[in-house]
Amino acid sequence: SSLQAIDLPKSAYLIQEAIETQPFKDRRYDLRILAHHKDSGYVISGVGIRHSPYQSITTHTLNGGSISSFQDLEDEVDTSFLSSFVNTCGQVLQKSFPLVEEFSLDMAKSAQGQYYLFEVNAKPMIFDETDIQTQGAKHICNIFYKLTKFLD
Repeated sequence: SSLQAIDLPKSAYLIQEAIETQPFKDRRYDLRILAHHKDSGYVISGVGIRHSPYQSITTHTLNGGSISSFQDLEDEVDTSFLSSFVNTCGQVLQKSFPLVEEFSLDMAKSAQGQYYLFEVNAKPMIFDETDIQTQGAKHICNIFYKLTKFLD
């Protein structure tokens, strides 16, 4: 109930308010979104779902989280919003870092239906889902071709 009650070492901390996320099979989940630059915008190459063990906070697979298919939740997710959000994030990133061609987002949907961005990763993880990894590799190859003018 109070930060003064926590005996923290003397360092800088970022404390995030807990977000009651929309459950999936009675467990927390988040969206892992792989994005790539294509033409004049940014597109989603794939969406992975990571869910926590029962009554746990973390969805990370190395800490007990599990992988689910995006198709299991597709009807619960506003893919149009996600596509627009990914493109906007990419455009904003590109203003400061002109060669951002790939990134990933970790997001969740609250119990009230709002989307929350947890982090943006400049170096995306390797996705366990073969279809996402394959689509991402195709986009990266096309980006390399474009940047090197190999196909011109």
